[in-house]
Parts: sequence; structure tokens; C-alpha cells
Amino acid sequence: MVIMTYKTRMATQHKIDNFYDILVNKTKGSNYAYSDVIKHCPTLFKLLCDLYADTQINGIERWLVASAIAYFVAPRDVVLEETYGPAGYVDDLFMSVYVIKKVNKTASITVSKHWHEKEDLSELLTELLKNTRRILGSKTEKVLIFAGLMEKGEEGEDFAGE
Repeated sequence: MVIMTYKTRMATQHKIDNFYDILVNKTKGSNYAYSDVIKHCPTLFKLLCDLYADTQINGIERWLVASAIAYFVAPRDVVLEETYGPAGYVDDLFMSVYVIKKVNKTASITVSKHWHEKEDLSELLTELLKNTRRILGSKTEKVLIFAGLMEKGEEGEDFAGE
């Protein structure tokens, strides 16, 4: 078990806060493609970080959450922000929604205990999953493969009814 020192925890929290602020600044406004969907990136990133900090989440759920956080900060992923601007966060958002829904089904805690927004979390996740899958099309599998959550050639999960 790795025990972080107070100084390390504070430095890590500072980096997370900085990235959250970057997401807020890069996704604000409505003059870019899919802004109605992408605007949820900062709050879902924060939810993932809060879930990761929850000591009741362990095992595969912790790994899934860490994968989604890492996907946000990866400099190169399936849809590049440097090429598509804020719309390039659509794959990050898909990954976040995918993981949060999966963790919510399997974790011993209720994910909604970390949700402090007005929108109903379950409804929002269902809507965002539908929209990000529509926008990404066949790239949804590429996102999961890139993140290590699916093997190439593996049959993807059926999201029908999600």
C-alpha cells in the first residue's frame, strides 16, 4: 500500500485543481461544436477525482476511475483537442460517462453521493452517453481500446437501453 505524504497530496490536489480550471476555461461558451455536451466535462472530471479519493472505492472500480482521469490528461488520445478545440473533449466525456456508469453499477458506494450539481446524475449520464456515442460513431471502440478497457477485435458492450 502506498501512503502519500501531506505535501505530496497537496501537490497532487493542486495539479487536479489546475486541470479542472483549464477544463472550465477551455469548455466555456457556446461558439463551438457540441458545446451543449462538452460543457459537462469539468463537472464529470471533478466527480471522477472525488470518486478516486473515496476510500470505499477499490479494486477494479478504482482502476476504472483512474483510467478515465488519465484519459482526460493524456496529451494524445482518439479525438485531439489541439485539432478540434473544445469539441476534442467528446472522447474524454464518453470515457468519463462510460466509467461512471460502470462504477455506479458495480461499486459498493453510490456514485451520486459525490454529485453536487442540480441535474439528475442518472438522467444526465444516460443523455451524455447517447450523445457522445452518436458524435463519436465507430470511434467509441477506439476510445475503449486506447484506454485499455477493450481489446482490439473484442465485441463491444451493448449500450442499448442505457
